[in-house]
Amino acid sequence: IVITRRSARPGPYQAGLPRGAARAGVIAAHVSGSVEFSSVQIGELTLRTPLPRALEYVPVLFGPRTEVPAELAGSVLWLLKKFQVGQDAFLIGPPGPLRRRLALWVCELLGREVEYVALSRDTTENDLKQRREIVGGTLEWVDQAPVRAALHGRVLILDGIEKAERNVLPTLNNLLENREMQLQDGRFLASPLRLEEGAEEVGNLVRVSPHFRVIALGLPVPAFPGYPLDPPLRSRFQARYIGVFGPGEYLAMLRRDYPEVGKEVTDMVVGSVLALRQLWLEGQRGENPFKFLACPEDLPMRVAKILQVFPDLASDVFTLVHRVYPLQLLKYEPTTHRALEQTWQAHGLRGTAAELLERDPLLPWSGLS
Repeated sequence: IVITRRSARPGPYQAGLPRGAARAGVIAAHVSGSVEFSSVQIGELTLRTPLPRALEYVPVLFGPRTEVPAELAGSVLWLLKKFQVGQDAFLIGPPGPLRRRLALWVCELLGREVEYVALSRDTTENDLKQRREIVGGTLEWVDQAPVRAALHGRVLILDGIEKAERNVLPTLNNLLENREMQLQDGRFLASPLRLEEGAEEVGNLVRVSPHFRVIALGLPVPAFPGYPLDPPLRSRFQARYIGVFGPGEYLAMLRRDYPEVGKEVTDMVVGSVLALRQLWLEGQRGENPFKFLACPEDLPMRVAKILQVFPDLASDVFTLVHRVYPLQLLKYEPTTHRALEQTWQAHGLRGTAAELLERDPLLPWSGLS
């Protein structure tokens, strides 16, 4: 799937430019005012998007700018269609950076500004609306990321939505459903349908930008620990499962992005990841007694990235795998440790965690043995 960009008038921001040159073109066009909007065509889908006003909020270097990899094409097109029809999206999948990188990459392709919120058990209602801060010697209410995103038409990314306490996320419920929210400083965020375009602020009513979108990222619960979404909040999102690749997709990505890494090494690492995934799934279904953390789905890419720079380490792939998924650090039952090591050894990763500890006693987990 090829990515094509067009501008409202002929200008410096054109398709086919290198990543740095394209971004320089956006800056020049934005400063000169020669471009009012841009049109991005990905495959057969064309999306019109406004140029950013604050370029420091636009993600960069999260993916290619000329074509969409085949293994991500369906997810990218799905997310773009949600942007096109004005719906919020929920990307759900196993632990790893793929969901976050995918969301940021799509925003990079569209030139959309992003506000990012990493949710946790310590996140409070004030973190999602306004907080009291000292500004210039006075105490003022300061807008937080969701409010800034709503006012300036940015994309709000809520990462780790399963970690937030159940009484916190309903704060955003009305903002997601009706694009409305009452703020502590007396202002009221009003839907763009209630205020005419151009009337950005009428009394205490402040117009939410029609370009405001929300992308939530989370893990499937109860397969992973966390809080399930409340039904009213869950109904605000369109969800898609992201992050599980087959052997063909893994190998295609590794050959494309890391051509210097040998085929024997990639086959070994990919086979080990798929075997660990199957062992973990069987444990979740109660088909075996082994309980352990799921192996990161991006483990092959992490190992290949190191080998691309340091090819001499190909003789000890087990150490690289162990640094991404530190078996000795994760205190499982002895039978689980043996099962994981036997799975690795069956796919050519020779060694055990104990041997690794003997070779390098300064490893960060050595004090736990």
